[in-house]
Order: sequence, then C-alpha cells, then structure tokens
Amino acid sequence: MNVQLTLLASLVLAVGCGSKETEETGNTTPNDNGVAASDYIYVDQEATGDLTCFEPGSDTWLSQDVDTSLIGTYPSTGVVSDFQEDDPVEDATFTLWRGDDARQTPDATAVSDEDGVVEADLTACQPMTYKTATDPKLAETKDTYEAHTVVGVPSDGTISAEYTSVSDATYKLIPSLLGVTPDPDKGIIAGTAFDCNEDKIEGAQIVVRDDEGNIPESLIVRYFVDEWPNRYQEWTSADGLWVALQIPEGHYFVEMWGMVDGTLVVLGKTELSIFTDSINISNIYSGIDSGVKYPDSCLVGGNTGGEDTGSDDGGTDTGADPKSD
Repeated sequence: MNVQLTLLASLVLAVGCGSKETEETGNTTPNDNGVAASDYIYVDQEATGDLTCFEPGSDTWLSQDVDTSLIGTYPSTGVVSDFQEDDPVEDATFTLWRGDDARQTPDATAVSDEDGVVEADLTACQPMTYKTATDPKLAETKDTYEAHTVVGVPSDGTISAEYTSVSDATYKLIPSLLGVTPDPDKGIIAGTAFDCNEDKIEGAQIVVRDDEGNIPESLIVRYFVDEWPNRYQEWTSADGLWVALQIPEGHYFVEMWGMVDGTLVVLGKTELSIFTDSINISNIYSGIDSGVKYPDSCLVGGNTGGEDTGSDDGGTDTGADPKSD
C-alpha cells in the first residue's frame, strides 16, 4: 500500500485512549483554549532507539557545528514528482526560500517542464524550504511544503534534487474512503520520528503548539502500524510515522515526546509555518530543537568526500521520507 494513501487515510481514523497516569514533565493543565498537553502526551512505554547524542529532559540540545566555509550556492536540476504515483508533474511552480522561512519573500521560483524538471540554484549546508503548486483553477495538486531541507556540497558542482507534489485526486480519496471532508481552512503536517542515528523511534507522541504555547483546539494527531493507519495506535510504532492535522494557518512548534527512564520528556522539536489547504512534510530528530538535521559533510570535521544530501534517495532531504522502507 502506498504510504501517501496511508498518510491521507490516517487523517480521519478514530483512535482509542489509553492510561494517562504516567509522570509528565510538560504542561498538563489546559491552555487558554482549554486543551492540555496530557490529552496528547501519555505514552506508558519506554521510547526505543539511540538517545545518547543529548541528555533527554535537560533542555540541552545536540550541537551541530556547521562548517560555514562550505555554505555556497550551486546550480541544481530537480524533478517534481507526484507523491503517490511518482510520475513527473508538468507546469508545477517550484518556490524556494533559502532562508527556510516560507512567511518571507521567496528567493527563487521556477516552473517544471513536461518531464517535471526545474532548474533552480540551491544553497549547500544551509536549511531551505520549498513549495510545489499548480494552477489552482485546474485543481490538480495541493500546495505541498517541505521545510528544513539541507543538501551537502556537490562533488561535481551541480546538485540533483527531488521535490514532492501531492495530487488533488489523491487528497480527494479521503471523503470517498472515509466519509470525512478535510477542512480546507486548515493544514496538515506529516513526518517521521527519528533517534540520534536517524533510526525510527517507537513510543513517541506528537503535540503542536502556537507561538503562545497553546495547542490548537482542532488538532488531531494519528499514528501508524507497518505504514498503515491503526485506529488503536496511540504513539509511533516501529515505522515512526505520525501525522498532525486540522491545524489553523500560522506559525507552530511541533514537539516529539517519549518516556525515558520512566519520565516523559521532549525528545526533539521542529518549527513550521502552516498554510491553509496545504500539506507540510517534516521530520523530527532526537536531540534537535529546530527540525534542522545537517548532513555530516556540512559539519566541522565531517566527511567531505562527496555530496551528502542528508537523505537516502540521493536528492534533497525529503521530510517524512514516504517512499523508503
């Protein structure tokens, strides 16, 4: 089963509630909107994976010593592909924010040709955000964002990249399969929970907060089993997949929680801008509070033997990595 379909199906599955008696170090009292973190964070099993790159619960995060001499802009040839079918997307507008903030003025735009190819300069060893979109009048795709993309220095002077696009046809499967229509006034985040070795974490839960620390009243978070949504799964399974939906437009902090030595602590965070009627793909990495995971080749003393794109597929770091494993 294609994981894009499972991500979308998961958005409206009901999930049971488990015990919430576990000790939690975060906010257990309701926010101004009446929503408490304990409504989302109550996992009662130890988080799996390597968490030795930082001290969980100490608010001391992993230091990534970027070699600033490697930051530079290179020509790039990228392909915009459909998330479900992997077919090239023609006439897709690719928008790039080299400053990794989609709320700002874009730094570059390009339109894909009949083979989905776009030409745009990318900056190595610096986080970026991109968006793919097609003419809204044609209703062919949903606006698809990917934040915190980092690419390494290319060995041949040109960066190869892959960009994701979610089709409107795929998105519309939700009401036909499950009888629920997603709220077009809100957005979706989909991602994977990773440990210090970038292996997937079992036993993590996700919560989303706005700039004031409040959890949106409309927030829904779902998890998977074997890359398939499970109505009884209350935290990440071995596949590490999660999805947060019904998020109003705005700026948010996404927290990944897990139990370590019997206490619930924040394992990692990411920071995102959410836009209406769109999907934002982003991972959360243990020990990192920004959502930005640099490839080793960008770090001081790292491997500089060739391009390290920070992903397994030879392209840009692809957020939820939905097509692997």
